[in-house]
Amino acid sequence: MLKEIGDKVFNMERSSNLTNEEKTEIDDMLPIKNKTDFDELEDYLCLPEKADFFKRLLSQIGGNGYKDNVGRVLKKIFSNEFATNCSWLGQRGNFRLAETKAINIVKEIILKAHFVREKEVEQCCSEWIRHSKQRLKREKATN
Repeated sequence: MLKEIGDKVFNMERSSNLTNEEKTEIDDMLPIKNKTDFDELEDYLCLPEKADFFKRLLSQIGGNGYKDNVGRVLKKIFSNEFATNCSWLGQRGNFRLAETKAINIVKEIILKAHFVREKEVEQCCSEWIRHSKQRLKREKATN
């Protein structure tokens, strides 16, 4: 328990050390609007130092509880437009997100920040993706 608290403090200190250049590089990619953008992000995350920057950026987002945190992180990464063409398991011809590098990083940062099971994070991500069409309709109606 004490080690977990120490790890969280260490991660919080590290996460505040993002440079403006690193933030700009990642922010230029987000939110993902199409499959090409997603493939670029996945390639970017293959480099360990880039994946670390991404983790630190996402860990700064936070939220009121794990569900809010998941929603805020996924909103930062994926546009509703892209998410409508995705599903957790890739059923019905949709793009599968469950085992991508980006989602694995999301799970990792949520599990570090909250006392929650991996299954609960996966369900929350799946629900967020499932409701993307409804959010997109609402988004278009307000514009």
